[in-house]
Amino acid sequence: MRFFSIFIIALSLVSCSKPTIAPEIATETHTSSNIDWKHKWDDSIFEEAKSQNKLIILSLEAIWCHWCHVMQAETYSDPQVAKLLNDKFISVSIDQNSNAGLSNRYKNYGWPATILFNSQGREIVKRAGYIEASEMIKLLESKIKDPSPDKDFNSKINYSKISFLSDENRSALENKYLNSLDSKKGGLKTAQKYVDRDTIEYGLALARTDTKNAQIAKEHSLLTLKAALALLDPAWGGFYQYSTHYDWNSPHYEKLARTQAEYLRIYSLAQLQEPSKEFTMAIDQTIKYLDKFFTSPENSFYTSQDADLVQGQKATDYFSLNDKARRAKGIPRIDKNIYADKNGRIIEALALAYRTKQDPKILQRAIKAIESINQSHRKQDGSYSHASQGASFLSDNLFMARALLALYETTAKQQYLLQAQATTKYIIENHRADEPGYLSDNKTTRTANSKLNSILKPVPLLDENIKLARFFNKISHYLGDEAVKDQAKYIMQYLASDSIVQSGPSEPGILLLNNELADDPIHFTIVGSKKDKKAKELFEIALTYPSDYIRVEWYDSKEAKLINHDVDYPELPKAAAFSCVNHACSLPAFDAKEFAASLRTSE
Repeated sequence: MRFFSIFIIALSLVSCSKPTIAPEIATETHTSSNIDWKHKWDDSIFEEAKSQNKLIILSLEAIWCHWCHVMQAETYSDPQVAKLLNDKFISVSIDQNSNAGLSNRYKNYGWPATILFNSQGREIVKRAGYIEASEMIKLLESKIKDPSPDKDFNSKINYSKISFLSDENRSALENKYLNSLDSKKGGLKTAQKYVDRDTIEYGLALARTDTKNAQIAKEHSLLTLKAALALLDPAWGGFYQYSTHYDWNSPHYEKLARTQAEYLRIYSLAQLQEPSKEFTMAIDQTIKYLDKFFTSPENSFYTSQDADLVQGQKATDYFSLNDKARRAKGIPRIDKNIYADKNGRIIEALALAYRTKQDPKILQRAIKAIESINQSHRKQDGSYSHASQGASFLSDNLFMARALLALYETTAKQQYLLQAQATTKYIIENHRADEPGYLSDNKTTRTANSKLNSILKPVPLLDENIKLARFFNKISHYLGDEAVKDQAKYIMQYLASDSIVQSGPSEPGILLLNNELADDPIHFTIVGSKKDKKAKELFEIALTYPSDYIRVEWYDSKEAKLINHDVDYPELPKAAAFSCVNHACSLPAFDAKEFAASLRTSE
């Protein structure tokens, strides 16, 4: 069996950070008062623009974003910019964290991201990052004069007729993966240095094969993970988002919940496969940061911490200080909003960290968080609202479902799998598109904003659909539900299309999905009482298998059968572990040391 690990986390690069002296809840972006900004995104925006024959400017910002604040202070405060916007535009400013649909749609453009629409609502300009006042004036004046699109932003996708990669497209993605690697410094061949989780997870999976590129993949993955330790805050722990200038020593100091979750997860996965004191330290320091700075009184997790102590001013000197010296000056503001998708990411990462460390405190931390979010964000239909009330997005349901599945995997408590099943059902019923792929907004939101959606047609988002397809495939094995796996294949018709593979950058997550659809995950089942210490020892050993594309379950005959009870296990006088692959199972393993040794040689 080829070794493949499951699940990708994509990082949207942003050019930002932001501050304040005391931690406080952030609710919307700080927009200049001389512009008539609106803070909503619905049908009314397009109706108003059409009735007034105005263009629309959408400014997507982030609470923590340094360059967003600079742009507010220097660009939007310019009198000529303000006059053009007030006279000729409907101006909308949205905190990207508050609207997962918009955030995911435009994350490759920011933050700040600036999008212009004509009066019919068609995208005519997309710009990434800071725009100085003189450049903004030229841009606005040119589009007032000629509001035609810069290019066709909505090119049609020719969907694949098959639910796997053609040989040509698989080779194209493999070559893009290899060509994207910076073999000297680690990371990708980009000015920003960060850990791209798809690339590292695919590299770790490839390293366990006997293919010609296995050694290259292993060396690059380890080089990147060790180099990225430069982004770990030496005083407080936690990872800065990324570094600029083609090296790892020029960090942007904002700390995002997403970043902590993604780094915690990938270092945990690497630690299972390539144990290292450095990786253990990264795991410990990330959890320490989450405990000290990101944990709410209800045990859920906050959203971000600003990079600047004083808004718009770089804080390099501040972050060179130790803990005591920093606290004497103040603490950069923490956005205390509680979002389901961010919490789902962290909970899943904690579950994987538990597999690595097997520290009960880590698992209990994840359980407390899931209980908190279930109480505040989970609805009766199994869906999750983004905030404690209001809209529900695909990312919220996806990441919470993955968190629930991870907790079933690490606790063997069937309640989590049943909850994940209900959320999966909701996703299929409410987010599936008419053409291959899934959409960020649910049916209710799309219906409520029907005019907006007819103008700005919802499209499946690449990264989100890769994650979702991999999740569908994995949970289908736990549920024994081919209909759920069929949803992964449905998405693959979008991901495997020439339009996606041939025109875009490296997408190793699609390669992971392709491999996982071709192979069942290795299935470990512990048979024995959940009160039996030997059974617990075997269960915890199974969790150390160095992949996330696994199926680990614990069957106690005194409890209900497994939801997918696809193997009839014999009644045995003592606890045993079974390993099954592609409908063939091993003999029972009774001895913990022998079972552990067998995991290290499993392929």
